[in-house]
Amino acid sequence: MAKSHLNVVMQGASGKIGKTLVFRQMSNGETVIANRSKPRTAPATPAEEATRERFINASYLAKKLQHDPTYGPQYQEKREPGKSTYMVAMADCLTSPKIKGIFLKEYTGAIGGTISVRAIDDFMVTSVKLRIFNAVGTQIEEGMANLDDIGLEWVYVATVTNHPIAGTRVEVTVSDIPGNETVGVVTII
Repeated sequence: MAKSHLNVVMQGASGKIGKTLVFRQMSNGETVIANRSKPRTAPATPAEEATRERFINASYLAKKLQHDPTYGPQYQEKREPGKSTYMVAMADCLTSPKIKGIFLKEYTGAIGGTISVRAIDDFMVTSVKLRIFNAVGTQIEEGMANLDDIGLEWVYVATVTNHPIAGTRVEVTVSDIPGNETVGVVTII
């Protein structure tokens, strides 16, 4: 792939030349010259179809989010030179949040004990939900964690007594703006 910078002849060119070359305009004003893609002859596999569907859905959502009055300006602010707001939103739609740690040191099974979750996203984690199951597998409580004052961890404060805590399972669901979710589970030994 060739790039043309400040070339008076090529600047602004787009489209095909013959059956070999394609000129494309990038969002940063560059003209890119590439080989023309060849049409696919084999049918798509189920995995390829699923990926195609995921990209189509992400594209529709990214178009909506870039114009959203709440999130659009935030995506605009996050974009780097040469990237559009749509590209930032699209990347967010295709990237799920990650759970970096579930910390149970302050959870003793008593009311008021805390569970902390460290979660990241390429753009923004919007919510962290916890569900706590006792040793026999019965859900004893669930609720939303709140972001701490530093903005580093999400903290959940227990509202139900849980004794003994050995065998307790904590399920954490982290969500981002487009609704991607990541689930993490920890069992207290």
